[in-house]
Amino acid sequence: MIKLALLVVTLAACGGGNAQTTSNTNPTGEAPPSAAAQEWTLVSITNADTSCTIELQGADGQTTMMDGSYDFCPNGPKDAAGLVGKKVTIGTMKGNVMAPECEGNPDCGKSVEVDIVETITEVPTAAP
Repeated sequence: MIKLALLVVTLAACGGGNAQTTSNTNPTGEAPPSAAAQEWTLVSITNADTSCTIELQGADGQTTMMDGSYDFCPNGPKDAAGLVGKKVTIGTMKGNVMAPECEGNPDCGKSVEVDIVETITEVPTAAP
């Protein structure tokens, strides 16, 4: 629980963004409907200024970008780069991150509540 609190504080200090799709930015910062209940293809994981940016593609082909723990970035303690191209499920939590209008300025003091990817789990493939 302390580690989770530190993650939220770290994200708030470093900044954050909104969940977004390639065709439309979601201004509420919420995960797509039932994001945790569906399977995704993990497209990429990028160490960004505000978070570990996680790009997911749904079965409908729509791509969604979400903020995630830096732990998932390459060389992090939960490095998920090996899951790129694989089917995954995610778990999210609400957390406060720096508001976009702060533009990375840690002294801004403004924050927004968004969904943050907390878990990434590979979906087992069916045996032949």
